[in-house]
Amino acid sequence: MSDILVIDDDPAVYDILRMYLERSGMRLSWAADGCEGAKQALASAPDLVIVDVMLPDIDGYEVCRRIRAARDVPIMMLTCLDRSADAVVGLEMGADDYVRKPFSPREVEARVKAILRRSADSPSVQEDPCRRMGFSESDGGQVVLGDLRIDCSTRDVTVGGAHMHLTPKEFGILCLMAAHPRVVFTRQEILDQVWGHTHDDIGIHTVDTHVKRLRSKLSDHGCKECTIESVWGMGYRLAVRV
Repeated sequence: MSDILVIDDDPAVYDILRMYLERSGMRLSWAADGCEGAKQALASAPDLVIVDVMLPDIDGYEVCRRIRAARDVPIMMLTCLDRSADAVVGLEMGADDYVRKPFSPREVEARVKAILRRSADSPSVQEDPCRRMGFSESDGGQVVLGDLRIDCSTRDVTVGGAHMHLTPKEFGILCLMAAHPRVVFTRQEILDQVWGHTHDDIGIHTVDTHVKRLRSKLSDHGCKECTIESVWGMGYRLAVRV
């Protein structure tokens, strides 16, 4: 049974979603504001979060940002805003889908099922990230690039001995680049390697959001010898100065 967290200040929205999704065997919980919703999402680890953009405290974009900083749980955003730019912002913040109000409950039900299928079928950076991203067995599942150390068997990443928390997608991107330092990867190649065949409905600029967060974490942890560079018109590479 899939657990769905709905973050929306309108109880009528929660009631209609519960009516349609629970009959499909899903279990729903509810938060009426953004701060509480983000807290629940991080504490309970639902299978999917449905969040409204317009909330009484923080907006849905900020909720998405807080969740994405720690987890890769799928996120669907709801909004009454009728501007394509708002959809772009939501997707670039890391949302997996974007539905405008008023919505068809049947359409939301179908989209939720599709997202959960993609999540369940997602190839597994988590199961075997070393082999998938190109580490050889001879390196013992570890790579050391200056002060950056990646241990695939434990999924630990440290900079100068200090642990750095990464979401599964951030970890996958780092593994891919660290296995092939100085090689430029296009956004499409990163999607193919890290998201796999399940990324059909994911905006390609989602890669930019994940890379930006990964780059910030490396910088915040004082990683001086490995940085992610943008290569204009091409993509990204891990620059190594060792």
